Amino acid sequence: MPGAPEVTRHGFEERVNACAEAGFDGMCLHVRDHAKWRAEGRDDAWMRAVLDRHAMAVPAVEFLADWHDGTDDADQTLAAALAAARCFGADVLNVGADIAGRGVPPRDLARPFVRLCERAADAGVRIALEVLAWGSVSDLDAATVLLDAAHGTAGSGRPGLVVDCWHVFRGGRIGLDDLRRLDPALILGVQLNDAPAGVAGPPPVDTMRRHFCGHGTFDITGFLRAVRGALPAAPVAVEVIAPEVAALPLDVAARRAATSARTALASAGLADAVAGTGGRPGAR
Repeated sequence: MPGAPEVTRHGFEERVNACAEAGFDGMCLHVRDHAKWRAEGRDDAWMRAVLDRHAMAVPAVEFLADWHDGTDDADQTLAAALAAARCFGADVLNVGADIAGRGVPPRDLARPFVRLCERAADAGVRIALEVLAWGSVSDLDAATVLLDAAHGTAGSGRPGLVVDCWHVFRGGRIGLDDLRRLDPALILGVQLNDAPAGVAGPPPVDTMRRHFCGHGTFDITGFLRAVRGALPAAPVAVEVIAPEVAALPLDVAARRAATSARTALASAGLADAVAGTGGRPGAR
């Protein structure tokens, strides 16, 4: 949960099994997850064996927000995130910029972003920048400043974007036509969710009031059709951040996430156009 970074109360294998039973092909795991299980004495080989046993992929690791702070803590978090990606076999690391909303100009973020991409490339990982509904990187123009700066990053490190429908619709700075005009190869991940019509507080607060797909007011069909060119290369994930969802029994939450996402994909005529097999979306 943003603002309250508690590591899940559920065990690793319990989570992987619940997602597999719900029909997901993969799940995006957090750097905190990896650190927790390592601290509890579980090694990388054990975690990989659990994932393999359930045929569960981890396409991306979440989530770095302090990469541009230039602190030792930020360097340590990046190193931990790359270690988690190596463990899980993830080739993408999702990041945000100016999460604290300090108004850091995108041009001042460009050089740290290039360094981030270079370090990730050395580890065989690509950086996926999420355009948020707040902060100084809240539209595609600002994101392009960073992506263009890192365009020449060597090897596998060329960055792209995470496109989350909550930030698209709540931010109001990215239209569906803007998404249609994006180079599909720039989209490294798509995140689905829904939300009520009314906004409650500033975006960092309102973002924790998400719903499962089809239980709110977003034009998810239009959103999915706007990013269809990125599929199936970009995995489609369900990211429903809400205390009520976190409190659900694990198997119930996984099933509702999967069922609602399948319905949304079917409504958009994209039931089979997702990463993985059988039209199965990924989980968060």
